[in-house]
Amino acid sequence: MKMKKFYFFLLIASLLVVGVDRAFAANISILSVNPVSGTSSVAINTAVTIRFNDNAMNSASIGVGSATTNSTGTFTVSFGGTPTYIGGNIVMVGGTAKFTPIANLTASTLYTCTMATGTTNLSGTSSNGISFSFTTGTALDGSNAGVWYTSPLNNATEVAVNTQYVYVIFSNGERMDATTVGTPTITLSSNSGTVGGDVNYYDYGTDYVGTPTAVFTPSSNFNYSTVYTITVGNEIKDMAGNNIGTSTYTFTTISAPASPDPGPVYVEKLWVTRCYPENDIADTETKVYARLCMFINSDDINLVDGIDVGSSGGRDDEKFFKLTDSFGNRIAGRTKGHSRDVIFTPDSSLTVGEKYTATVKTTVRAANAAGTQMESPYSWSFTVD
Repeated sequence: MKMKKFYFFLLIASLLVVGVDRAFAANISILSVNPVSGTSSVAINTAVTIRFNDNAMNSASIGVGSATTNSTGTFTVSFGGTPTYIGGNIVMVGGTAKFTPIANLTASTLYTCTMATGTTNLSGTSSNGISFSFTTGTALDGSNAGVWYTSPLNNATEVAVNTQYVYVIFSNGERMDATTVGTPTITLSSNSGTVGGDVNYYDYGTDYVGTPTAVFTPSSNFNYSTVYTITVGNEIKDMAGNNIGTSTYTFTTISAPASPDPGPVYVEKLWVTRCYPENDIADTETKVYARLCMFINSDDINLVDGIDVGSSGGRDDEKFFKLTDSFGNRIAGRTKGHSRDVIFTPDSSLTVGEKYTATVKTTVRAANAAGTQMESPYSWSFTVD
């Protein structure tokens, strides 16, 4: 699990490299190292950095030798004439490689650092090698630690709203006091307030993240087109008790994607497409029916208290259909549903010369999943010849 975290961190670092200067140098060389070669009284908790002349170095091309006398890594740190190699972790950010020993160095000891020629930039050009030495003192670095960089990078834009982690990577190669690193001392906020989430601290001596790192895990996705601020509080201390100092870093999330035009929206409706009798063509023994545009839920009409009355003529109320004479009196009869039709059969013959009005009510439903109903009752009139 520890090594997985380390390699995951290297992946993050390599992704950050892609986002910086893409102007590849024609010849790769080493600009500077720290500690400077020949330096003495170097703090025993120091980290080693090597700066190249290209800001787009390939993090996959640099590796750390194992803590054995037969180390073959691209970069090694050793002491003694045998020599003895020390373990540690290395990350590449832009054009700078940083090696963090897995434990404090031995006091008053000459260390030799060697960078082989196999390190390349993203275009595959190899760098020259280098070897340099320094001598440790007896004390820890008493200067304030700081933040090396954040991920997302400070002032980054187009940050994904589903970013899973926000990293705060500390500098000076010093372990932080884990009891001082948490949600009170590292926060993420926007103009909407503080973002919920958890903070976990990974110490390079125990979790192999590569260098002391705090990881903020937001509890939900970010908002689109929003500026977020990472605040690192002064209450955070290194193991020597030095305060880190307050600092802030910002990034902006990506804009919301344009909503596609949904085009015309189809809304399913129920209406009467045909009715019978039409105007002035009825006889006294006629049935009255209305045909709708969709199959109807016949059970609504034909079942009364669980009994199918449709097969025996239909129901004798006006819940779904009503027929009245010219005086508004309801004509007795039975109503049933079949396929797309609401059918009404009068109990007795209609009167010649009388004008009748038929009404299909909105209680009639379609046989679809939504049970679509008419928006309003539908009525028409006819006269019996």
